[in-house]
Amino acid sequence: MTSALRTRLDRIEKLGGDAMQRYIASLSEEELEARCEELSARLRGELEANGHDCTGLDNNQLVALAQSIDPTWPKAGAR
Repeated sequence: MTSALRTRLDRIEKLGGDAMQRYIASLSEEELEARCEELSARLRGELEANGHDCTGLDNNQLVALAQSIDPTWPKAGAR
């Protein structure tokens, strides 16, 4: 597994891209889905701990809420 991952990362490195792009590209579909769920749960927890009702919000709505609250939150396409 390690050599396969290293091979994938080497190929991505040769093609360019920043560290985050390489990390995301190195994940399998299942790993990426699990990471998204983990981050979604953390974001939902942070927002709810700060008094925001996140009931029924999907991931896109959670991010939009975080962006509306915190002007330093990264916007889509920002680098």
